[in-house]
Amino acid sequence: MPTAVITFDDVVRSQLDNAVPILQKHSFKATFFVCDWFCDSPIHPLKQGMFRKDLQTLHQLGFELGNHTRDHADPAKLSVEENMAQVSYVEEMFREEGLPAPSVYAYPGGPFAATAAEAVKRLGYRAARTGHPLPLDMEALDLYNLPSYLLCDDRPEGFQSVVAALKEGKSVILTYHGIPDVEHPWCNVSPEHFAQQMQLLADLGCDCPAFSDFVNQLAIHN
Repeated sequence: MPTAVITFDDVVRSQLDNAVPILQKHSFKATFFVCDWFCDSPIHPLKQGMFRKDLQTLHQLGFELGNHTRDHADPAKLSVEENMAQVSYVEEMFREEGLPAPSVYAYPGGPFAATAAEAVKRLGYRAARTGHPLPLDMEALDLYNLPSYLLCDDRPEGFQSVVAALKEGKSVILTYHGIPDVEHPWCNVSPEHFAQQMQLLADLGCDCPAFSDFVNQLAIHN
């Protein structure tokens, strides 16, 4: 069975309003990577952002919450200790909200950063997602450098590559931002296109687990 791990970055409100109902329609799990870009954030208020209380809604609906750092700073420009502070900030936020501690991480901006990988390893994270548009190589997995396809309407060939990989039985990780994304149009996906993409995943018979559940499956088979 082909596997597609669906992830979202940056706590964009339209993810909750538009993407979640479509995910629920197909009984798909997903992981939402959290940084402090909420509408009510003292760090970096995003006009299109969720409110901090929306994390509770996502959790109650059965979706996973992962760590995307305090303020989305470039992790390659930070030391191991600075990256640890970025990650620990989100952990403290989850504690304040009574949410489960995050166990998976997504690199801000996408590229792998060695100092961030070392930071999350020290903090006990189980896996980390990058932004390279490749299917997973099950013979040479690095759990702290797992590639993902960044999907946007401006580059429809990205999802075409996803479908081709899934038809070959490969596993893929998908990265979405806003559905739609008004403030960051370079990573926008319309609700209509998102619905079409999720229907294609369903038609292909995809298993769509949460990120950490997928990591558990990898551990069992390796």
